Amino acid sequence: MSSLFMHRVLPIALLLLLVSLTWWIQVKVAPGIRQVAQLQRHDPDYIMENFEATTMNTQGNMEYRVTARKMSHYPDDDSTVVEHPLITTYVDSLAAWQVQADRGVARAQDEEVLLAGTVVANRLATAEQGAVSIATSNLTIKRAQQIGETADPVTITETHGTTRATGMRIFLKEKRLELLSEVRGSYATTN
Repeated sequence: MSSLFMHRVLPIALLLLLVSLTWWIQVKVAPGIRQVAQLQRHDPDYIMENFEATTMNTQGNMEYRVTARKMSHYPDDDSTVVEHPLITTYVDSLAAWQVQADRGVARAQDEEVLLAGTVVANRLATAEQGAVSIATSNLTIKRAQQIGETADPVTITETHGTTRATGMRIFLKEKRLELLSEVRGSYATTN
């Protein structure tokens, strides 16, 4: 009997114990693995197409307006991705700048909007200033300070010439532009 137990029953009992232990570990660990996999997914929880959003200041005047083809919000990192945004900023209720890009990303925890692809910022003409067009590949807009900045090459085109530089800051409220390095320009004289 002892030989029968050692050769047939004990291996089967050990095998059943091993199978039971493996099943128990899988039951305990699998939910955690599924939760981690779900947390790592980057799927949108809502999508809007062809939308317009307007932000007003505390006096009830328009501060900026955003229109875009598509907006997708991602809950895993609380980011919003916008395709082909057009952002119009207002100073004293007048449109001051229009900025368009291929793509924009905003994160709720940041007060920044990252614009990428072909980015074109147009300062609209006023009685005091002519129109200006600025082209670059990336632009970060700091919403609270109303500052746009990039470290990438920029091309600035205005009525009488073209300026190229590397790096720039746009102070939207102050209607001021700061070029950071490698500034080169060509201007036509007027008679």
